[in-house]
Amino acid sequence: MGTVRARGYEFKVFPKDHDPVHAHVEFDGGVLLVAFIDGIVEPFDVRGTVRAPDIKKALIVAVTVYDEVLAEWERMQQ
Repeated sequence: MGTVRARGYEFKVFPKDHDPVHAHVEFDGGVLLVAFIDGIVEPFDVRGTVRAPDIKKALIVAVTVYDEVLAEWERMQQ
């Protein structure tokens, strides 16, 4: 597993994971999957309970690490 860390968030990328390009962000009650597609970040899936304000904050941070997550995705898919 590869991890990109920023502002208290960990964007986890798993080897040989399914499309679309995405990272997992863990919270106390669940996991947010953030998609990174064509320069845009958006929530892809929520597993368990993740509060709307936490999703919003994670997406704001995700924009700042877009290129790093894409690079990590490419590395983890080899």
